[in-house]
Amino acid sequence: MSEHNLNQVAPWGQLARCVVNPDHSVAYFLDADNSNLKSDGTEVDWEEVETLSQNAMVQIPKAYSVKKYDADGNIFHFGVSGDPQATDYVGADEWEIDHAFFRDRSVHVDAAGTPVEVDHRYIGAFLGWIDPQGKLRSLPNKTPRGSITIQAVRDAAKAMGLGWTQLDYYLWRFIQMLYITEYGHPDSQSQIGLGYTSGAASVSTGGTLERGNNTYGSTADAVQVSYRGIEDIYGNLAVMLDGCRSPNGPLDVSNVYFNNGGTGYERISASLSMNLGNIRTIRTEPKSGFIPRTSGLTNTTGGLYDSGRNYSDGYGHVYFYFVGGAYSSGMGAGVFRTLSSRLDLYTSAEVGCRLCL
Repeated sequence: MSEHNLNQVAPWGQLARCVVNPDHSVAYFLDADNSNLKSDGTEVDWEEVETLSQNAMVQIPKAYSVKKYDADGNIFHFGVSGDPQATDYVGADEWEIDHAFFRDRSVHVDAAGTPVEVDHRYIGAFLGWIDPQGKLRSLPNKTPRGSITIQAVRDAAKAMGLGWTQLDYYLWRFIQMLYITEYGHPDSQSQIGLGYTSGAASVSTGGTLERGNNTYGSTADAVQVSYRGIEDIYGNLAVMLDGCRSPNGPLDVSNVYFNNGGTGYERISASLSMNLGNIRTIRTEPKSGFIPRTSGLTNTTGGLYDSGRNYSDGYGHVYFYFVGGAYSSGMGAGVFRTLSSRLDLYTSAEVGCRLCL
């Protein structure tokens, strides 16, 4: 499977793997086609990167997005643009800087902050690994961390320093928008590759090091995929989402101040229907992204092909989401796979994390 045709278009062509310092500055960019090399052609010393508490990240430039519906609640327009005013899209004035690009990097992940507009977001090029100092990291040649609670991952992101988080709801929503705008197809496994989705355990990070910023995948189900430098965007381990919680029905989200109690969160949906199966339709609220609205048992009648689940049990428990799919997810994996489980106690060997900034 090969790269799509937006390499010269913002923001897709500007996504790039780089090495980022703990203070958020970019130490250097990696070669566009081989992440074992720096952009100047010299070799990367990954042991040095680890020692310096640096991380391999994908830089994502600020962009605009739009999500609109018709009167029946069916999607009729959604997309991403580096500059909607420079396009001929109808309703260009309705686009806005995507919510993912509002952060407060002066506070820890579990502290209240004031989101401000940022020029770039950063997502781990690789699944999360927690180092001996308890820091959430993004490095190749590591065993990604599963069997961990969402609070423990928050603590590990906090150990990395101010502003560092695990994958957050709005950034994941934006990446999903990047994919669907680029490919226009609901089945990412058919467009990128099956991913590492039929294994017995997770595999080490870095399987796509020599693919650089390129999208890569295979029709084999034992090959890791990469979407524009984001390795294992699905497959290997599913990834927890922070800043998104469902307290027994509604959906609450936050840009900063991630916590289990929902302090500082915004309610963007009053009630989620309980469902399980392949995603047929998604929520219609503008900020709700690709959270499932209805699901079915087959993927032969349209929809997003990937598995989706909202859950409530009538006992007041709070649920969170994990996305993408793991080494055993098979054809249910993909960019839109979205499942929920108990926030306070859930762990699984198949669910891990990803560093973000």
